[in-house]
Amino acid sequence: MTARALAAAALAYGACCAAAYAAAVRRGRELPAGFRPEAVVVLGAGLEGELVTPLLASRLDRALEVLEAEEQRGRRPLVVASGGRGPDEAVPEAVAMKRYLEARGVGAERILCEDRSESTRENLELSRRLLPDPKAPVCIVTSGFHGPRAALLARRVGLRARTAGARTALHSLPKAVARESAALGVATLPVHAAAGLALAGALALRAAARRG
Repeated sequence: MTARALAAAALAYGACCAAAYAAAVRRGRELPAGFRPEAVVVLGAGLEGELVTPLLASRLDRALEVLEAEEQRGRRPLVVASGGRGPDEAVPEAVAMKRYLEARGVGAERILCEDRSESTRENLELSRRLLPDPKAPVCIVTSGFHGPRAALLARRVGLRARTAGARTALHSLPKAVARESAALGVATLPVHAAAGLALAGALALRAAARRG
């Protein structure tokens, strides 16, 4: 087994992971036909003082699109604004998110605030506790690049969820995707470790067979 073979296998595996990630992002942009969420959970993304950032505004606007589509079907799902308060934020993200939604016509009685989370997993775990029925279908609204990891973590905390991905400004995508790919890699580390061992084993067996 040569270093060149290992490098080639690693590159091929990395390419497969990148393709799978891109496919998951595309698949997570729209809700599946027939999926009817009882709640829409919007994940926070930072504030500028008390105001939502452009990234967070894109998520909230995507949530408004989902709500409008459901209302056209005669349904009124709840909304969970999920996000705690960062060290440089004047208010919890959930509070600013609620204000943004109310200013655009969403009734205050429909909005639940989850204002203690400090990570994506906490967003989902704490939002689940606020739902009248934790087993009901929910739509998770986040940025498209963040959708695959949000969906993975939603399954881990017991949510029956699908994602609706918001668009991200092109100039922000490279850094965001790089950061998110690293976080997703950590979240799925056991899978990658098992795949690496399997690849190394297969290459070792192939090399031994050639020598024999």
